[in-house]
Amino acid sequence: MCVCASLAGCNTESRKASEYMGDGKIEYLPSPPLGINGWRVELPRFALTENVEKTYSLAGLPEGNDYVVYLVIPSELPPEIKEVTFSSRVMQGGKTLKELPPKKISEMINTYSSPQDNNFYFINRDPRSTNDVNYVFNVIKDTAPLSLTISIHNPSVRLPLAAYVKVERGGFK
Repeated sequence: MCVCASLAGCNTESRKASEYMGDGKIEYLPSPPLGINGWRVELPRFALTENVEKTYSLAGLPEGNDYVVYLVIPSELPPEIKEVTFSSRVMQGGKTLKELPPKKISEMINTYSSPQDNNFYFINRDPRSTNDVNYVFNVIKDTAPLSLTISIHNPSVRLPLAAYVKVERGGFK
């Protein structure tokens, strides 16, 4: 009985993944027992040596709460990388769902867990500010397709450094 329920869950997640028609690669994130299953979309890489303005389609992103946009960069960071600014805007049917203002990488939250990992940066609330930012967004079933626009301003990085953006929710306890 448990095997059938487990297989049914796998088929449901496979179907959801096949419904994703957006940019990048989607991956199902199973959680540990009593955790929250989730999804990750890894978008194409770009060079941090340039100013970047890109819009990605997130059409068919599976329904769920608390998606986060991460800027992912190598763990070995030159000091000048901290001056690079990043911003993002999630839109749905011409309406902005979540807009995160430009912020220097040095002011973003770094979630890396060891020196060998990538750095997953995201813009978080600043508890000292009255204009704090809530960084999560929700995907509701049967709504207009989502898009994600990112902007990166690079005042001084000249080293060949690649980065990418991922959109993720769940997969944890």
